[in-house]
Amino acid sequence: MDVQDPSSPRPAASPLVVDLVRPPFWTSGLIFFLGVTGMVSANLVATVAELFAAAAPTEAMGPPLTLLAAAVILVGVVFGRRLVVFLRPLPPIRFADDHVSLPVSTESLRARRVPYGDILTIAVRGELTRGLLVLETKRHLIVYAFGAFKDADGPRQVIDELNRRIGSLPQGAAIVQRAEHRQALAEEAMARRPWATQAIVGVLVVIFANQYLAGAFDKVLGLVAWGANTPALVRNGEYFRLLAANFLHGTMLHLMFNVVALYLVGGLLERLLGWVRFTAVYLSSGIAAMVASAFFLGGAQSVGASGAVFGILGGLAVVNWRYRTEVPLGFRQPLLWWVMIMGLNAALPVLIPLVTMARVDVAAHVAGFVFGALLTATLIEGSKRLKIGAPASPALWAATFGLIAVHLLALGQAVLYVARFDSDKRLEVSRLLVEDPDIDGNGLNEVAWGLVTDPALTTEGLTVARDAAARAVRLVPAESTFVDTFATAEYRLGNLDKAVELERGILEGGGDLLAASPVGRLLTELFLGGREVSVSAGSPFYASQLYRFLLARVAHAGPVLPASMPPPALTLVLDPAATKGDAAPVLRVARPPGAAPALTVYALAKRGVEPLGLVRVCATSDQDLALPVDAVAALAQKRVVVEPALVRPGCVDELSAAAAVRFWPYDKQVDLLP
Repeated sequence: MDVQDPSSPRPAASPLVVDLVRPPFWTSGLIFFLGVTGMVSANLVATVAELFAAAAPTEAMGPPLTLLAAAVILVGVVFGRRLVVFLRPLPPIRFADDHVSLPVSTESLRARRVPYGDILTIAVRGELTRGLLVLETKRHLIVYAFGAFKDADGPRQVIDELNRRIGSLPQGAAIVQRAEHRQALAEEAMARRPWATQAIVGVLVVIFANQYLAGAFDKVLGLVAWGANTPALVRNGEYFRLLAANFLHGTMLHLMFNVVALYLVGGLLERLLGWVRFTAVYLSSGIAAMVASAFFLGGAQSVGASGAVFGILGGLAVVNWRYRTEVPLGFRQPLLWWVMIMGLNAALPVLIPLVTMARVDVAAHVAGFVFGALLTATLIEGSKRLKIGAPASPALWAATFGLIAVHLLALGQAVLYVARFDSDKRLEVSRLLVEDPDIDGNGLNEVAWGLVTDPALTTEGLTVARDAAARAVRLVPAESTFVDTFATAEYRLGNLDKAVELERGILEGGGDLLAASPVGRLLTELFLGGREVSVSAGSPFYASQLYRFLLARVAHAGPVLPASMPPPALTLVLDPAATKGDAAPVLRVARPPGAAPALTVYALAKRGVEPLGLVRVCATSDQDLALPVDAVAALAQKRVVVEPALVRPGCVDELSAAAAVRFWPYDKQVDLLP
């Protein structure tokens, strides 16, 4: 900061007011905000619409429209605020005797009163004609583009006037000395290349590329095979997972978030502390995060560098707190920045599951942050002044190289582990996971589904999958996905009647996907008043699963009929006469003599061998029933047959109260399952 000597002659005419001009309405920041808001809102609305369209068809439009309205209101508020700023003149930079009034930004009508003694740095970034004027105070960072000044000479006027005002203060010499010291620290820090940060980023990218090329995301227990932090396996002696899991990621988006955060925050801390201290904080925080994750996570698996990144964030927080205003411009983050970062990360455990199926490992994040902060405080203890890249002690050098060696060993073990992860090893691991007393329903179902969808799995493996799914259903009886996994395992084991019964229970309201998860409970509380709803009734996937189970049952032992009803129990025929012209086809029901007053019939609608969908009928007499709208196009074809495959006494409440026929179109996704 160029501060004028108070003893030198003062300019005759110093500007007391410097005017700013309105910013353009459309800025890159506004366009970016609209793009991000649009993408997130679209994903969230689509997710909620899919859930509630199946859960409560009569109210399906309510929740998505509510979310859409919230997004529109948010955009409207931003546009309204921008319009107010655009139509009204911005407050000027106004100099008073003891303070300067600075607009918060060129996109705000508010101004801050800043005493001249609170100004830490006056800097110019970029070219003189297209640069930025940066003013750092003890609490805020204020940035003005040169184009925001009404006068082209405005930035120079502000710099000269601030220099003059600061130089005239009694403590002006101390401010000058402090500014020069900060500037020297900034130049020294920026001259250092954060090569350790760059090396770690490179390792993360290379390992992810190997995961992708090896099909780790498509194989059963793929991430577990690569060294994911899995509590049951850690307790079984596979401690290398506590280190290796920090270098694995579950998706490309997961990797991108962590790499960007590491590059930005890690580069700052490494330049300040040096690569030895930085590496020690990063690797140690990652271990602490994974230990906490293994202790609190239950039976789920955890991967990712976020715990170690939070350790770096904790270290940077300690440096900012310990040295406060001594930390140079660009390395010291204002309080508002910390509030925003912490607030966003506090909201992620709720926001992420709304958009994706991933879960945030809160325990790892908290443990990483706390451990990183504590270790950094220990490493800088005794240093009264900030020294960029202060020399490390021999003990710290030895500890850091020891950490690097241990991590290399753990990664080597992970490579050997995945190379030896054959079918026998997979089965052994599955048993350990299933027998883990702390594993939750989601973890059990993940293991079971991975096994039952493996076409090469043996009967022994299918039995393990069936036991895992059965335990998941006992833990969360209302979860449709768990019941479906259980039914699929029984189907593959040849227990067709059991598979049919389980899947039928889903379609008749036995599953409640929304109420079974924290996110689901939040959504139902927000949009349906906490009412219990079932998504299963509207799921073509579950109906198609029942279709293929029934098809196998009919081929093996005929339709499922009550004991008192010998075949032919009942016939369903599409009336050929009613399918001519524009008339909707009807389903003609012929009941056997002496049948129960009401029967529920599940029938396979097909054209030749091509499956068209599953039909459910409430039959109370010999009658002609109108097909639902979604069935007309599918069934109004030649040579379509509707073959009864399951008959049971009584009618499903949903049908008896609303319509006599329900139709689910066939979901071809089930053809990919073994």
